[in-house]
Amino acid sequence: MSNLKLFSLQSGSAVELIGGSARLEKDLQACVERNMKTLLGVHFLASEYQTTHGGKMDSLGLDENNCPVIIEYKKNQNQNVINQGLFYLDWLVDHKAAFQLLVSEKLGAEAASLIDWTGVRLILIAQDYNRYDRHAVNQIDRSIDLFRYSFHQADGQGGPFLLLDLIGSQPSTARRSPARTAAEMEPVVRNDSHQAQLGKASPELKALYDDVCEFANSLGDVQQKELKYHIAFKNITNFACVVVKATQDPRVRLFLKLDPNEVELEEGFTEDMTGIGHWGTGDLSVTLRNKDDFKKAKQLIEASFQAN
Repeated sequence: MSNLKLFSLQSGSAVELIGGSARLEKDLQACVERNMKTLLGVHFLASEYQTTHGGKMDSLGLDENNCPVIIEYKKNQNQNVINQGLFYLDWLVDHKAAFQLLVSEKLGAEAASLIDWTGVRLILIAQDYNRYDRHAVNQIDRSIDLFRYSFHQADGQGGPFLLLDLIGSQPSTARRSPARTAAEMEPVVRNDSHQAQLGKASPELKALYDDVCEFANSLGDVQQKELKYHIAFKNITNFACVVVKATQDPRVRLFLKLDPNEVELEEGFTEDMTGIGHWGTGDLSVTLRNKDDFKKAKQLIEASFQAN
């Protein structure tokens, strides 16, 4: 069971809010689907999506990195939840065209053209997991997140409250596949992948990139996810995306989830990217060309981490 406790502070006194499971598994699913973007950073696409072998995926979505996501729910603890999710994950990878059609119908052709199959994910939400589940996730080369949930009530304090606790996350080794770009994005060629840019970067630019990654990871329980054209740093949702440009004005570019209107913009250093297409997420662009730029950027990276 969870060691995480939730308290209500009433007149200076702490009152524990006892957690419990959903009345029905469907109640949990409906709650998450209604609020999927807020809770998980995932665009909801479909509920009870039927596969060709007669199975049904609980929820399908597309995350903020344009990666396909399967979400499976269990009211309590269930030994088969991981195996079931992996079965659906394999099916989805084998039926990309069906998913692309779904995204096109729900979000438009442009969104469908940007799907990144290198980061396809499985999210599992259950009341608890046993130690074998957690160990198994660490041995599987798939991107899997284990969330533990509980519902809480508080007399006179509103509610109900939903607590989501990310207790396990395993990024997969990237499975490379061709990706296309939107018209407004910077032109991309085959050698413009993240790894290709790092391979062409000078020692100084690589060192700057390493410093950024080390600092982002030092902020807390951070997940680092490599995608085709950038690196994403996240708690549950992204707080920073990093793009390396090794030639033609070598630089490390950050995209942070901060409101540009609340930041004093500095020409050549920070830029408002609201409504402008780019790799990664976040409306504030920060350009780093040297260690002095990185020193200035640290407080912005930390602010984005705290806000997300």
